Amino acid sequence: MTRPPARRAQPAPNAQAIRPVLLDWRDGIHYRRPAPCVLYEAPTLLRSHAGEAAHKVCAQDWNLAHPGESRFVSDTKPRRRKDDDDHA
Repeated sequence: MTRPPARRAQPAPNAQAIRPVLLDWRDGIHYRRPAPCVLYEAPTLLRSHAGEAAHKVCAQDWNLAHPGESRFVSDTKPRRRKDDDDHA
């Protein structure tokens, strides 16, 4: 006798529509002295735009769990060096 094929778990109805948004926190304003993460309580050097200590992955998970809210956001435009800076 042969076994029937294993059934795959079906995703939730909206699981495919929701994709995590990766935060862009490259700017130096996001780095400060260690402080407990407001979501996980482990120490982190990162800060949100509002100054909250938060690991980037914790902030991304929070955003995924709270769609439509803007507690943690990406940088609007990364700061770049001046165009005339020809430093190697």
